[in-house]
Parts: sequence; C-alpha cells; structure tokens
Amino acid sequence: MDYYGADRCYYCEVENEQVIIRRDAAREGLPSVAGVYGLDELPLYAATAAAGAPIVVSDTAASDVLDAGLKQQCSALAIIAFINVPVIKGGRYVGNLCITQAAPRVWTELEVELAVETAERTWAAVERAHAEAALRASEEKYHTLFAAIDAGFCLIEMIFDPGGVAVDYRFLEANQAFEQQTGLVDVVGRLASELVPA
Repeated sequence: MDYYGADRCYYCEVENEQVIIRRDAAREGLPSVAGVYGLDELPLYAATAAAGAPIVVSDTAASDVLDAGLKQQCSALAIIAFINVPVIKGGRYVGNLCITQAAPRVWTELEVELAVETAERTWAAVERAHAEAALRASEEKYHTLFAAIDAGFCLIEMIFDPGGVAVDYRFLEANQAFEQQTGLVDVVGRLASELVPA
C-alpha cells in the first residue's frame, strides 16, 4: 500500500465459492473490506477469474468494464481506481490481490507488473502458512497420542561405527509410560551407553 501510495490493499483467498479477506490495509477513514463474501456477491472477482489476467481501472465512473451495480458498490467502498490481480493455480481461481485508490488514477505498466508479482508471492506465502498450520496440527495430534498411550514407547537413532556396525543409540523421544516402566528418566538426547553402562 505504501509503495503504491494507494488507499487500500488486500489479498483474498477463494475457497468453495467464497472470497475470504482476512484483513486489509487502508488509509484512515476508509471502511474495511475484511470479511467473507460469496463469489456471486462480487461479480468483479468472477470477471477477473474468467479473464485470468489483471483488471485495471483508472476511474470506476468512466469504466465500461463495470456495470451500474459494481460502480455503486465501488463508490460505497471509496474504490475509484484499482488493480485487481487474480491468482490461478491448477486451473482454479485461488486468490486475488487488490490495490485501490479513492480517486481516479492512471496505473503504470510497471505498477501492474509489480502487482502480478506481489500476488504470486503472496499466494506462495499463504500456501506456506497453510502448510505450516497443518503440520503444527498434525504434530500436536501426534504428541497428544504419544503422551496418552499406556504402552511405553521411545524413538531412537542408531549410532554406527565406521564399519557400519551398530554400536549405540540415542533417544529422540520417550513418553511418560516408557519412563515409568523402565525407570529411565530424562532420556531424550542421551545415548543408551550413558544410561545403562555395559
């Protein structure tokens, strides 16, 4: 938003025919557009997805791209000029980057190119964040299960000599049941030879 000197900037995700705007950056006094909308409520987004390319408007009042309803919707949100960049992955419309101005503005070719690159990078960051969240949830389930089972359980790493013969092992994880059943405590990170000398 600051780089463009724009009045509002936001990225939305498109899932199951819904447009999700988690938050937006906007100049003081402008209404937030954050929220969840049906794709059918935002025909401009559907048009952007169908075009598969940015829609660039310098003045919504003079635009022939927007119908009367869209012009009214833009006016209510103080969107007079905008760059709307779709993110299409695997043939699916997955996101959209919007940069808006509350006054008419002619967007340069460089600004549009930068918006396209920013949309791609934002999509990659969002995908990475989703993957990390899924991994955290999976790890949490694993740790909960690991801690809750009654059977003693440990995960070890084998240590080999230069000839490939197993000579020791290191504890990577152990649940509380393992410690109770074996009497070995605080084993994580330690070698078996430290805990039970030969």
